[in-house]
Order: sequence, then C-alpha cells, then structure tokens
Amino acid sequence: MWMKNHVLMAVGATMEAVMAGMQMAEKAAQLWLGAANLGGPTFMKGEDVNRIASRTDEALRRRLMNI
Repeated sequence: MWMKNHVLMAVGATMEAVMAGMQMAEKAAQLWLGAANLGGPTFMKGEDVNRIASRTDEALRRRLMNI
C-alpha cells in the first residue's frame, strides 16, 4: 500500500508472505523506472490480459504459487 509522504508498507499472514510482497513491489518499482526511462510504460489491452489469464500454464503457475 502506498501512503502519501510515507514509505511502502506490506502486511501478510507470515513473514514469508510479507517479504514476497515487498520483493514484488521492489521489482515493480524497478520495472516502472526502467519503462519511464524509455519514454513511459505501454499497457496491455484487456483482451490480451484475459487471454493470458485463461492459459493452462497460467493456471499451473497460480496453483504452484497458491494464489
């Protein structure tokens, strides 16, 4: 969660869950900064997101990650 004029805060059921959330946030920030340096991010179309979300390998990834 982003708080104006504050730092990033993560909560979770376990320390591992909190650390995973923080690591994902850090990676997202690095990707965003890289995209900004190249002129800004390009977002996927909704139909592409839906196509990827319905793939069998995506279902396996979610099952393996318990999400």
